[in-house]
Amino acid sequence: MIKNYFSPKSAGIISTLFLLFSIMTVKAQTLSGRVVDSDKNPIAFTNVILLKATDSIPLLGAVTDETGLYEISGIKNGEYILKVSYLGFETFFEKFTFPDKSQIDILLNANTTALESIDLVGKRPTVKREIDRLVFNVANTSLTEGNIWDVLNRTPGVILNQDEILIKNSGNVVVYINDRRVNLTSSELKQLLEGTAANNIQSVEVITNPPAKYDAEGGSVINIKMSKNLITGYNGNVFSNYTQGIFPKFAFGTGQFYKTDKINFFANYNYNTGINNRHNNEGIQFVENNQPTDRWATVFDRNYRNETHTLNTNFDYTLDKKSSLSLSSTVLYKPYWKQDNVSETEIFSSANVLDSTFNTVNVMRDESSNVAFQADYQRTLSENGAKFTANAFYSNYYYNRTQDVNTNYFLPDNTFIRTNSFDTDATQSINIFTAQAGYEGTLKNGFHLETGAKISTIDSNNELKQFNVVNGQSVLDINESNTFFYDETVLAGYLSLDKNWEKWQLKLGLRGEYADITGNSPTLNLINNRHNLKWFPTLYLGRTVSDNLDISMSYGKRIARPRYEMLNPFRNFLTDNAFSGGNPDLNPSITHKVNLDVTAWKRHTFGLYFDYIKGDILELSFQDNTNRIMKFASVNLERSRSFGLDYSVYFDFTSFWSFYGQTSNFYDEIQFIGIESNNALVTNNRISNYTYISNSFSLLKDKSLTADLTWFYISPIVQASTDVTSRQTLSLSLVKKFLKNKWVASLQFNDIYNKGNFETKTQYLNQNSFYKARFETQTFKIGLRYNFGNQRLSTNQKDIEADEKDRLGKTP
Repeated sequence: MIKNYFSPKSAGIISTLFLLFSIMTVKAQTLSGRVVDSDKNPIAFTNVILLKATDSIPLLGAVTDETGLYEISGIKNGEYILKVSYLGFETFFEKFTFPDKSQIDILLNANTTALESIDLVGKRPTVKREIDRLVFNVANTSLTEGNIWDVLNRTPGVILNQDEILIKNSGNVVVYINDRRVNLTSSELKQLLEGTAANNIQSVEVITNPPAKYDAEGGSVINIKMSKNLITGYNGNVFSNYTQGIFPKFAFGTGQFYKTDKINFFANYNYNTGINNRHNNEGIQFVENNQPTDRWATVFDRNYRNETHTLNTNFDYTLDKKSSLSLSSTVLYKPYWKQDNVSETEIFSSANVLDSTFNTVNVMRDESSNVAFQADYQRTLSENGAKFTANAFYSNYYYNRTQDVNTNYFLPDNTFIRTNSFDTDATQSINIFTAQAGYEGTLKNGFHLETGAKISTIDSNNELKQFNVVNGQSVLDINESNTFFYDETVLAGYLSLDKNWEKWQLKLGLRGEYADITGNSPTLNLINNRHNLKWFPTLYLGRTVSDNLDISMSYGKRIARPRYEMLNPFRNFLTDNAFSGGNPDLNPSITHKVNLDVTAWKRHTFGLYFDYIKGDILELSFQDNTNRIMKFASVNLERSRSFGLDYSVYFDFTSFWSFYGQTSNFYDEIQFIGIESNNALVTNNRISNYTYISNSFSLLKDKSLTADLTWFYISPIVQASTDVTSRQTLSLSLVKKFLKNKWVASLQFNDIYNKGNFETKTQYLNQNSFYKARFETQTFKIGLRYNFGNQRLSTNQKDIEADEKDRLGKTP
């Protein structure tokens, strides 16, 4: 058992001081420069060799550091040839005279043919900052041997809280896959990502201020970029993994790939099954006339079993040199899901004497399916990169849940008092359709233009039937049954301009969205119709002060509309004493985000940010002290504001060890109405710290063994009306490749010290409750994958050395 000897404040200070440590280099008066790729990213460990101009004999050499810098000392006056080479890039040659030229910066161009006969080996994750996003590159690393949810759990700045995804402690995160929005609830999204293998992920983009081309709906964006198949011919893989937490879980899957000059096809299937456990302790202290009365203490134990099938397909077809068509589909089918909820509640009087008890058994069964299809068309219009794109998307979601609830009440001596039983049958059907067209190209003044329009529609039908169980017979309760219809249409248009000068980068965007929303509850004879037009500007400005200093700022405005289930005013009883209900009076929330970042030496980034949300939409818990009921209500918060200081660093200690660290000290303040506290305005605030550290290793001579060790810590935080305790996780993943990468074995140890759980407390005015969660955060996973078919980037052979000699012969 490891004790936490540091306070949240001292932990934040220590984390910040630790991350600020770095190795500084001193520039000598010699031949020097920087090696970068076409995206201006530094290339570390590049060979830089000085050759005699007369006979090309190597004289001196150097290797670039993690920032791409090189230095060669002790050079005599004369003519030389500089040769720069790195695997996967075209070799660079330049003839020059020293000391007339003492600084040479090199841009290396990617050369896929140079990898034709090379097997792909394990790499380490890298982090790259762009003007509007953070890019976490994970392709061919140990992190991709799990599922996509596992990768998000290791992504810098991303916090997974049960089913919810948070960025900088802010919710409403929207997930895209290859720039296609995933329209699922948080629990369904988690099932999809847990059921999808991560071995095809290229990178994860964390976008705190999304550009105008993204929907204005939601908060920050996570865009998961999947790799394109580069390998000609047919190849595939089969894999399985076993996870042990409190209970076992099992996954099996296969990926099939086929590529020709015109066709690029892949299909990925995954099957997941297992048992999950969740253990909670909850307590409520009821209050009357500002004095504590009875206290309820509850122990929950939840076990759920599930089977999930996930199928992803993509078919790319090159129509001609300028046009391509892509057809894709996603199928998520859950034929079986059963959750057994057993709770025991003890009721104590104000004198802390046991008054009575009740036990509840709640058995839930689900069946659901989500089928989505998308078509994308792209046509290149000119040689300068102008192109036209169009896409259409359709999905159908079906969900059915049955619930059997039985509660028995007892006196303190276990004398039976009474029983109450009811059943529910809930069905939901959602149809989503979107169509979008866009254009991008470069204008005569050098500005890059992106513009487009989009229409999206959502049609949702929801039905809930509740039955009272009388003498073993189910009788429909009309008063507790409900039907709800929801229709939404959003028309959008956007315009974005960006341009790079020698020292400046500018990106401007404007998006307009018109929304028409109708909620209809025939049961309550209530129709709510709303329509509005909103504008959403974005601004990004960057300045390269010097080779070692970059400054950027951004501003964005976002909207969050209530989800359909939040607008349904009907009350859904979870137990005899707890229910959830929607709110037809919910309004969209508006978010303003401002970021300022300073990057030094290409590896240190300092950031300031400020977020302001008017009317944030959340589900809060309120205790009804009169009726002894806990209700979960969807509400608009009055306001939320957050500001903080971030610091991140990325560098390579050695050729096999890279380090990334990120820490954030931030202040959150939330104001909301206490609807069970005479509608009083309540403020909750706190200073908090988030720290993430990752060490990645490429081991053995052939780099066939990779390891990733990550540590995550978050101090106590506030989330609306609740205070959440600190938590931390230490995780290790290992991947070993055998027999020319045909076999891949993986091990993952998650939350090694079992510190990933938390407690919450809601305490203000006449509200006093707590919740202690125990999820299966500590797990062990073992996996095995077999790759078959063509695993090389090309089947053509070429003499690379001869090609380099040809280039050398053409050197002036």
